[in-house]
Amino acid sequence: MPLLLVTFDSDKPGQEYSNLLDQIKSYSNVRLSKSSYAIITDKTPGMVCEEMKQYLDIDDAIFIINLKRPYEVFGSKLAADWLKKELRD
Repeated sequence: MPLLLVTFDSDKPGQEYSNLLDQIKSYSNVRLSKSSYAIITDKTPGMVCEEMKQYLDIDDAIFIINLKRPYEVFGSKLAADWLKKELRD
């Protein structure tokens, strides 16, 4: 199944992202950084963006990107192991 990178702007003081995080976590996922996740889905990046942008303000940003090999990981063993297991050629 395809993997997508979901990354969003979360550095605004007082901004509430719990609904967005709930939506992201409704997929099989791994947290890559403070506001970046890899998710497993059969949906296109456009479909995922459409369902998630309802939780963002007009001045926020979200990026949905296909994840493919090759890739590199430094730091998170949990994320590295998850990607190694889930990311197919």
